[in-house]
Amino acid sequence: MALIAAKSEAKRFRRYRGYDYSRGAVVFATFHLEPRQPRFGRVEGGKVVYSPAGEILKRVIEKEALRTPDAQLKKWVAMPDHVHLRIYLRPGQDEPLKRLGQFVYNVKAWSRNIAKRDLGLSFAWQKNYHDWLCISREAIEAVDRYIENNPLKWSLMHGHPPPLALVEPLVAGVLPCGEWWSGAGEVALLGGKIAAVRLSRSIPVAEFAAVEARLMSAVDKGFTLAGTWISPCERAVFAALVKRGAAIIRASQDPLSMVYRPKGDEPGLFAKGRYLVLSRPAGNPGGNPAGNSGGLSPPCSRRGNPGGLSPPCSGRGNPGGLSPPCSGCSARLDQAGVSPAGFGSRQAGWHGINDALDEIAVASGGAGVYVKCVGGRIDWQWKLGDTDL
Repeated sequence: MALIAAKSEAKRFRRYRGYDYSRGAVVFATFHLEPRQPRFGRVEGGKVVYSPAGEILKRVIEKEALRTPDAQLKKWVAMPDHVHLRIYLRPGQDEPLKRLGQFVYNVKAWSRNIAKRDLGLSFAWQKNYHDWLCISREAIEAVDRYIENNPLKWSLMHGHPPPLALVEPLVAGVLPCGEWWSGAGEVALLGGKIAAVRLSRSIPVAEFAAVEARLMSAVDKGFTLAGTWISPCERAVFAALVKRGAAIIRASQDPLSMVYRPKGDEPGLFAKGRYLVLSRPAGNPGGNPAGNSGGLSPPCSRRGNPGGLSPPCSGRGNPGGLSPPCSGCSARLDQAGVSPAGFGSRQAGWHGINDALDEIAVASGGAGVYVKCVGGRIDWQWKLGDTDL
């Protein structure tokens, strides 16, 4: 006998009340066990290895997809303790949300009842489910990538393999002297030519493709693009880099935790060894990590200090003046002892981290570029260096 969805399962999409679901809709739905326990298997090598209960869940999802044509299952994954579904609600239905609710309810009920009958195993699902309306082709593609990468993300989050182990302090020739940097991912990306990219929010959507095309040509020339990837145009370029499998460096103003937990497209990037997340904790001029009362910084990579800790380099604007500028820093100071525009200026927040990326890019043999819209035209400003992208 078919199980009829309880009224509570026809969850209201409060965030999308203005949308007419009878026109058809693509929905991303998620529900999990309560409490969350890995009843349905484990993840090995980025793939789910199902337990007997997991095999039952798989069969239930596949059968429900066949018997519910008005809620068409397009993509799905059953994880050890939760399920992700991308469902197309066919247009012309009187109550499309109830169809979705019935699909979810039937999967929950059948999987629970069969597991208890055949395996003597009891478990409980969360009440209702989480949902998102996919309002564009880009959103659908992002959801599909998320579903495909979910087992890999699980492996990275629960297994903590080397790509996610926090490395600090980072020691690389391109990093500013005397500063404490930490990172997760492919540190070797700091050994190539870097283009630090800052794309203004003033850039109109109509110009995104042109900006993206020029930056992709830089990738073709061997540059690794680095940025905070915050503005709309930056996010569009980031998505294009992910799509073509290019290497990416992302800088975060926030300190990284001891084990970095990936999100979005990051699991696949980490697994391919094409991604690095950098952080320079705020409030540490001179390179001192938070809470380091000794005032010592990691070895300055340009000073060649083998093994020991060196004091912060005063060439980096250290107010204490503990040490003279190292050769790498003094080469960038003008005759008055003041660093040229862009160097040494450390504003709080995203501007400061972007300035730091500019320095790293120039030290790598690349350049920093700032792109904005002025008077209706796109203006490319080379913040540091004059390398042609």
